[in-house]
This record gives sequence, structure tokens and C-alpha cells, in this order.
Amino acid sequence: MANAYFYSNIAVPTTLSGNINNAVTSCTVAATTGWPTSYPFIVALDFGAANEELVQVTNNAAGTLTIVRAFGGTSAVSHSIGAVVRHVANAQDFTDFRTHEAATSNV
Repeated sequence: MANAYFYSNIAVPTTLSGNINNAVTSCTVAATTGWPTSYPFIVALDFGAANEELVQVTNNAAGTLTIVRAFGGTSAVSHSIGAVVRHVANAQDFTDFRTHEAATSNV
């Protein structure tokens, strides 16, 4: 089975390089050091803040991320320049694992 999402243990947190509204489908970040080079993967915009939003990254062109907004039940909201952006695991990862585990016998 192919990976549903990709991960990195060495992804360095970064920040947004510009403001984004709740409708855009791309954002620019200061750096993507250690981030996955295969897609999709999940990042949190405004990591740890009350308005944290998870997005699915489907491409990275020199720090401009193509994103699918409001992943995993979060809401698409505006984010300001300097907002912390972090590569994350999310609840869907663990739900998928447990669903597969429950559906598999003789493991």
C-alpha cells in the first residue's frame, strides 16, 4: 500500500513570509529545511495558537506551498506574516492506523 502522507523527523519549524486570507490555496514560508520532498504532507499554520489551521501540502516550489485548506476538521482562517508553520502528525494519521489495525487479522 502506498503512503497516504509523508513525514520527516528533521523538519525545522518556520514562519509565513506574508499574510494569507481564508481562501488562498498557496502560501510562502521562510524555509522548508528538512521537510518532506514527497507529497502530500500536513503542516500547521499558526502552530499552537487559538486559530491554528492544518493544511495539506501538495507541492513546494522554492518555499511557495500549494495547500488544501481546513484539513482534519480545522477551519480556514486568515494568518499573518510571521505565523509559526510546522510540519505535524495529526489525528487522521492515528485514526487511519487504528482503522487498519482493527480491520487486519493474523498480524
